[in-house]
Amino acid sequence: TYTWLAQCFLDKGVPEAAVRWYEKALKLPSIDQETRTALHYELASSFENAGNRPAALSNFLEVYGSNIDYRDVGERIKALRT
Repeated sequence: TYTWLAQCFLDKGVPEAAVRWYEKALKLPSIDQETRTALHYELASSFENAGNRPAALSNFLEVYGSNIDYRDVGERIKALRT
């Protein structure tokens, strides 16, 4: 439910609200590591869309630490560091 709400806010161009819902989802005690990695990736993308590059980088690095081959995380980190 949280991720669905976050995606709705992203679709409406309100990434700041999406950030809030992804952060709530990450606080759920029952999520597995794969889901946690996906949530950090989506949270990072939302932060990036909101213009918060440091927070985006931090969350992309969290993803990278879990799975260096996850989607395009390496490229996203490189782009944020330039």
